[in-house]
Amino acid sequence: MDMKDYSEKTELPVDFLEELGVRDDEQGICIPYDYVDGAPGSIRYLNGDKGRWRDGDTQLPYGLWLYGNTKVDELFLTVGESNAQTLWFAGYPALGIPEASSFKSEWTEYMQLAESIYIVPDNDDDGKEVVDKVKRGLRDGGYRRKIVVVKLPNEVNSINHLHILEPDFASFSTFNNIVTELKENAADLEETFAVSLSDFLKEDHKIEWIVDDLIPNGTLTILAAKPKVGKSILTLNLATALCQGHDFLGRKVQKTKILIVQLEDPYSLLQDRLVKMGANSLDKADIDGIYLYRYKPVDTQFWGNLSLFVKDNDIGLVVIDPLIFAKGGNEQEATDMGGFMLQVRDITRKTGTSVFLVHHHRKGKGSQGDEVRGSSAIVGGADVILGLNREGESSNLAKLTILSRYNHVPDEILELNTNTLTWCTRGTVKEHKTQQKNMEILEALDIEDDKTIKELEEILGKKKAAFHKELQQLIGHGFVKRTKLPSSEKGGRPQYIYRLTPVGSRYLKKAAND
Repeated sequence: MDMKDYSEKTELPVDFLEELGVRDDEQGICIPYDYVDGAPGSIRYLNGDKGRWRDGDTQLPYGLWLYGNTKVDELFLTVGESNAQTLWFAGYPALGIPEASSFKSEWTEYMQLAESIYIVPDNDDDGKEVVDKVKRGLRDGGYRRKIVVVKLPNEVNSINHLHILEPDFASFSTFNNIVTELKENAADLEETFAVSLSDFLKEDHKIEWIVDDLIPNGTLTILAAKPKVGKSILTLNLATALCQGHDFLGRKVQKTKILIVQLEDPYSLLQDRLVKMGANSLDKADIDGIYLYRYKPVDTQFWGNLSLFVKDNDIGLVVIDPLIFAKGGNEQEATDMGGFMLQVRDITRKTGTSVFLVHHHRKGKGSQGDEVRGSSAIVGGADVILGLNREGESSNLAKLTILSRYNHVPDEILELNTNTLTWCTRGTVKEHKTQQKNMEILEALDIEDDKTIKELEEILGKKKAAFHKELQQLIGHGFVKRTKLPSSEKGGRPQYIYRLTPVGSRYLKKAAND
């Protein structure tokens, strides 16, 4: 496809398209996405009905150099370059969304000066998705003025299609009439200060997860533990899982890019840990999804630079480790820490990224977030609080406690593989205790020698009632064989002997190797 083909397809004059910077290129039609100040931005190539971004470029709204950060009564948002170009040709201030599902809440900053925003979706299956995603993104980005949805006639596929069908395009009469009617009919305008409950319940505000049932998208999570428990290792496990799209603690993840702001550990330790985790063997495309902040003190410019870096690189998760080196003021003061948490939350609101703060437990014990060191404003400002506590005498076991606004998740037991520096889940606390009892029973039995209940009681050091339920389950699973002994007394209680089955023996060996 060349400029002539594109002009004929859209029925937009070649000279008009050239004024917008559209030009022929060996890769197809070249469409520049310049910034507000006219500085060169991203490039998108069209070849037939297919489009692609220049390597390394990030998505932007189309037309920022024309109507970004511009004070207008109405700003029209539509999907695709040809629709935006058509609106400009007709004299409407407009911005184009590159693709149906691509709208980002941080783009709202380019639209804040518009008194009202008119969304013009195509008449196709993606139209409703565009409306829901743009409205939600505008609200999440802080836009509080009127948002209006323009419904095109059923026989019209898109704004550009309307232009092709319009008998008198100079007046763009059909579209003008639709917009005029919307302006006159106040019922068609969305309330801005408040919304009725019935309308709110119709909106799409579903929870999306970066880690299933653990970390929601666009939220603030705190991981807290006492020193040397392994919280920084767990954080690196999370980062390497996300960059590859691999499960984390047995949970599905949304593959994304990560920025690690490591403010405590030296580069040598950080590199050593990543190598032990197998970072050297990862695909370059995956490992390049993790960015490491160059160690510098956090100053007044840090947060602005952080926000820009997140936007420019599509970062899905920002890790700040530890909180104490990123904050300003007194950790115990609610005013200081409340301000800090608002500053961090502002990053999530403006960029849509999730933030993961690594912090410490206080010296004393606590529960339900009380063990987190510092002001209660820290806990109050978080959406999810993860606690990592060493379990028993083993340095390789820890209990993960989970306190979330979004759901109830049972505490679970994690085990650290010291060779690969990988935390793995061993199930909920209840499941782990049951597993421990099962292993104790299996280890007390023998594949070649029978044991009576009395002998098991002596080996395990507990009465039958303390392990009867688990023993019955092991019999049911085929791990233990129960044999009834001949009764020596008429009418006496039946006696049984127990033996480890070959299946139980293999399970025991496998569990020992794991």
